[in-house]
Amino acid sequence: MNNAGIILNSPIIYTPEESINAIIDVNLKGCIYCCKYVVPHMARRNYGKIINISSGAGLYAEPNYTAYSASKYGVLGLTESLAAEVSHYYINVNAVCPGAVLTPMLRNALSLRFPGKDPDEEFQKRLDGQFFHREVTDKDIANTVMFLASEDARNITSQWIAVTAGKEKKQPAAKPYFILPPEGQEIE
Repeated sequence: MNNAGIILNSPIIYTPEESINAIIDVNLKGCIYCCKYVVPHMARRNYGKIINISSGAGLYAEPNYTAYSASKYGVLGLTESLAAEVSHYYINVNAVCPGAVLTPMLRNALSLRFPGKDPDEEFQKRLDGQFFHREVTDKDIANTVMFLASEDARNITSQWIAVTAGKEKKQPAAKPYFILPPEGQEIE
């Protein structure tokens, strides 16, 4: 599992070149190099599971996180290309795209993006753009990774799974799309 990642909250015009390089180096090139060195071992066994951690920001635009989003889009391209390249060796290559999990790294990014505001409150506002108005947790991500690493996922490859509570999809309406009639009343 390739899970290293760094993030920077900065409009691209103000993002220093060193920061762009660091983000690409860790988030994308780190995955590439780990895959480069593990694939021969897996190919010799004719078996392997590679799970790349991308991000919800690899599926939808995140203003002020342009370099980060670009690196995570790149992880999805790596996943698809590598899956084809290693398919004859029965190596599964998939990606997980976590939504915002309130980690210390995200809390710090929110503090920088919204100076003087409570990062926990700013995080709660993000839930409004999801289908499910609840936090994505580290356990949600771990369960998805464990599934992809299991034999239950032996025929799943070249895929990405968004664990975002639906944030990458069209934003839900403020009100429900339908109201159920009272119990026992027929739906017309």
